[in-house]
Amino acid sequence: MKRSQLLLGLVPLLWLACSSSTQSGAIAELVSEDGDVLLTVEVERLQTEAEWMQGLRGRDSLEVSHGILLDFQEPSEICIHNQGVSFSIDALFFDAEELLVAIERSLPAGDSEYRCHDETRRVLELQGGLAREAWLGSRLLLR
Repeated sequence: MKRSQLLLGLVPLLWLACSSSTQSGAIAELVSEDGDVLLTVEVERLQTEAEWMQGLRGRDSLEVSHGILLDFQEPSEICIHNQGVSFSIDALFFDAEELLVAIERSLPAGDSEYRCHDETRRVLELQGGLAREAWLGSRLLLR
């Protein structure tokens, strides 16, 4: 199994090395090709293995206006699941150019099935159902 294919559980518990710390309070917008804002959320940026291991575990919910942004140094195959989390989530996968390349909608609470997507640089996790207006090719903007 290739290193990029190692799956280490949680939501997500991913094994990649980054050296930055969490940055809270950033704003993430999902923008259509026409420039329409499809979604705006405040994000907590998780950039280290320890932060990924904690993920959404221990939280009762994720507010509608908030999300978790998983940041990786290099695009790779990234796998997530929702095991150990007590609520459903949507997961948006972005490439190195910040384009939405995959969408996983309404991953059930406690679901241990892995969802993997190649060439992923960032994953935005939201409350289940919030990504209903998202579509492939939309762009992630961070402020």
